[in-house]
Amino acid sequence: MFRIMRNLEQLKVGLKDLNQRKFKSIDVKETQAREKLDYIQNLLQSDPMNNHLLKLEKEAREEHLKAELGIKLVHSNWAKDSGPNRFLLGRIRAAI
Repeated sequence: MFRIMRNLEQLKVGLKDLNQRKFKSIDVKETQAREKLDYIQNLLQSDPMNNHLLKLEKEAREEHLKAELGIKLVHSNWAKDSGPNRFLLGRIRAAI
C-alpha cells in the first residue's frame, strides 16, 4: 500500500508539471491571437483587396479560434470534473 501511495504522489508531481507547462499560458495565447487578428483586420480596412493581408487574416482567425476553443475546453472540463470545486463553481455561477 505504501508503494502505491508513493507512486501516486510521484505521478501527481509529474502531472502538475505537465499542466503548468502546457495549459498555464492558454489565456495569454488567446489574447495574443486576438490582438494579432485585430491588427491585421485594421490593416485590411485601409487595403481590402490585398491578398497577402487576406491570407494573414485567415491564418490569424484560425489561430484565434484554436486558442478560444482551448480555453472553452479547459473551462468545460473543470466545470464537469470539478469535484471539490463544485462549491466554488456554484458561487461563481451565482455571482454572474
